[in-house]
Amino acid sequence: MKDIIRKTILTCSLFIIMQTIIGLIIAVPLSLINGANKEDPTLTHPGFIAVSLILADILSIWSIHKLLGTIRFKESFARHKKMTNRRALAMILGTFAFVVGTFGIDLLNEQLDLTDQLEDMFFELSHNWIGILCLAVLGPITEELIFREGIAGYWLRNGAKPWIAIVVSSFIFGVIHMNPVQIFSAFAIGLLLGTIYWKTGNVWLCSAMHILNTASSVLLLNIYGREANDMQFTGLLGSTSAVWGCIIACTISCLCLLHVFSKLLQVHSTKD
Repeated sequence: MKDIIRKTILTCSLFIIMQTIIGLIIAVPLSLINGANKEDPTLTHPGFIAVSLILADILSIWSIHKLLGTIRFKESFARHKKMTNRRALAMILGTFAFVVGTFGIDLLNEQLDLTDQLEDMFFELSHNWIGILCLAVLGPITEELIFREGIAGYWLRNGAKPWIAIVVSSFIFGVIHMNPVQIFSAFAIGLLLGTIYWKTGNVWLCSAMHILNTASSVLLLNIYGREANDMQFTGLLGSTSAVWGCIIACTISCLCLLHVFSKLLQVHSTKD
């Protein structure tokens, strides 16, 4: 257990260090050189911060894989040889479970009304093609490799109970975002993605779901601009009681769909 905890801490540390160092080396200097606003240089040139995030993601994955060995590329992207009707139905139900679950999480997040410290940066990145690639594609894949394969998978491969591996990786996934509005939602979404990873044994479906979730936010920002940040489903439902009723309904539906999804799939072996 000590080795599991040690490698988990090192995995998180490498991720944070790479994100910090690459950002300082690339994004800030390039922005300053190009005459950015000295008070907040990174927001003036979103392309620079996007490049730094992409490099940080790549180096994070590479360093964790090489130095710790908790990320296994071959197993992470292993595809099952035969797509049976049972497996196809499970994939569809898993997708619906994620969509319903994230809708309920969004509603609950609106009720919590937490501060979004990265709102401006996310908006700027979503209007830059390199930023879109970073946010909607590479970022989600990186996080699935690190938090699902590198942490949850490592715990599972070393004998941890599935629920412990999923909760631990989800908790770290939430906290490491260090943005109040994302901490709860990332934790809750991590539980969904962790379950999908555990049952499928690879990062294909959970990465696709993560990309879908982030890409939908990017799309809304491109369609509605900054007004998208003020759009809430709560207003459409009319009353607080209706909102909480919808949250409960989404939670129950999501759990039922995940239950059937789990029954349709045999637990994929995550042991070495």
